[in-house]
Amino acid sequence: MLQRASETMKNTSATQKEAVFRRAAEHEVELPPQPGQVHRASMGRIIDYRLQETTNDMVRAIATLPGHFEAIPKWGSPWHYHECDLQIALILKGSLDIAYEHETFSRASQGDILFIPGHVLHDVGGASSDYQVAEITFPGSFGTIEADPPEPDLKSRGATLAIRDARLIGEYDGLAIYRYALAEALGSQYAIRRYVRRRAEASHGVWQQHADRYRMLFVTQGKVTVEVNGNRPAILKALDIAIIPGDADYRYLSPSVEYEAVEVALGK
Repeated sequence: MLQRASETMKNTSATQKEAVFRRAAEHEVELPPQPGQVHRASMGRIIDYRLQETTNDMVRAIATLPGHFEAIPKWGSPWHYHECDLQIALILKGSLDIAYEHETFSRASQGDILFIPGHVLHDVGGASSDYQVAEITFPGSFGTIEADPPEPDLKSRGATLAIRDARLIGEYDGLAIYRYALAEALGSQYAIRRYVRRRAEASHGVWQQHADRYRMLFVTQGKVTVEVNGNRPAILKALDIAIIPGDADYRYLSPSVEYEAVEVALGK
């Protein structure tokens, strides 16, 4: 859980890691061609948050732009897996089909999270015209390998986490905090939480700390102001990201009434 920091700000040492803010509007790029990877070949312009350079290659995050899939109704992905520790996909809008096991496609939609451990086979397709997604991968450098479909009796560690799977664990400074239960192997290293503004509760901008290596806050709707170590506050809107290192003093200010965010924490 969150730890309340002193109301008096601590002095920031010269060696303390700094928070990083990434605004989606400032990071639109053309995705370079990736021969042999059908599901990447037509991605076009995307948001690349360039987190590898700020996290020592511990994480990579990209997101598609609104309307990205309108002109590609047949977009899909053959069976493949990623050479990484974990990939998390936040479905921001629309829906698509996904399978983790033999002939077990289901529909994932807005608000769902695709939880895909490294080397787990999966297949996606049938994206709606308004489909929009953010992909977060640990570590930042990873590979994608296309493969044959899984054997019929293979049980997958991949899962689609629905909004209802997040359990309320508490309220803090005007925000409701929900946490997803993860498999033990990865749950000891990662945590995924969802923050939702409680309109009936006041938000006072209470200082707090955390003991993780870092926490990444991805704003899914609304806006919030984030202040870290007494530095100039940053206003974050939908699709923007904040990276908050462990032991930093930080606070959330003026979350809008529709504010929601997903937080991914990497433990020490």
